[in-house]
This record gives sequence, C-alpha cells and structure tokens, in this order.
Amino acid sequence: MKKTFFILLLFCFGLTFYAFPQSKKELKYDIYKLEKKVSASSSDLKSLKDENEKLKYENESLRNENERLKLAISLNKPSDVPQPTSSEKSNSTNNQCKAITAKGTQCSRNAEAGSDYCWQHKSSQETKSTVKSSSSSGSNSGSGRTIHTGSRGGQYYINKNGNKTYIKRK
Repeated sequence: MKKTFFILLLFCFGLTFYAFPQSKKELKYDIYKLEKKVSASSSDLKSLKDENEKLKYENESLRNENERLKLAISLNKPSDVPQPTSSEKSNSTNNQCKAITAKGTQCSRNAEAGSDYCWQHKSSQETKSTVKSSSSSGSNSGSGRTIHTGSRGGQYYINKNGNKTYIKRK
C-alpha cells in the first residue's frame, strides 16, 4: 500500500515538471512584452502629469477670477434696500404649532395668527409658560413651576404627583 502510494505520488510529481515547462525563448518574449507595457505606461504617466499641471494652473486662475468678481459684486451691491425682518416674515405665513403632543412629536396644526400655538394648545401653553431666571443653585423659578437643572445638564420639574418630569431639549 505504501509503495503504490509512493509510486503514484512520484509519478504525479514527475509529470508536473514535464507538463508545464517554459523555455528561455518564451520567458524572454514575456519579458519583452512587459517592458513594452512599462514604457507605454510611463509615457502615459508623463502626459497625465503634464495635463494635471495645466489643470492646476487653470484652477488657480479661475479661483483668482472668482475672488475678483466677488469683490466687484460686494463693492457694487446696493445696501439701501431694506431687508424684511423675521417678524414680518412670520406674520405673512401660517406657522406650525410649536406645542409637543403626548406622543412627543410636534403638533401638525397651523398656529393662530399672532400666536405660536394652535387652538388646542393655546390655552394649555399659556398656563405652562415659565420665565427662566439664572441662578447658581441649579433651579429656576418660574410663574407656574420650578425648573431644576440636573447634574448632567438635563432640566426637569416636579409635577403634581411629586415625580420628576423632564423637559425635552430643543
């Protein structure tokens, strides 16, 4: 058994040397083809480098032209045209209600004119409105409740049941 296995292994190993030989002539031809590819690639590389330099120069000149035009525009810009203020903009369009629903999402209704809240949240937000004043103790006193600031910066108040109710960050 060992002899037959050894003979079979020797036969397969010997067959590979005779089945895939390469002559010097074939190897020289392969080297010649590879050298041609390298020379063609190097000429392509040189032309690409030249083109890259041209594009860099063109890019720099376009940047300078852009800066020059920006300066010319800023010098010729009329500054006496009144810009609309944010209050004029808000009065001209219907704003979305700024109240937060029980699900924690923003209300999708449009706010009433002159208010930031819709008909449903207008009365509830007026009672919940607080005035924050700065203090070093970590709690702020407002008209409706006391807002505390926790150790990690979160703000909360104590609700009517005595539990902490956290205020969502904007």
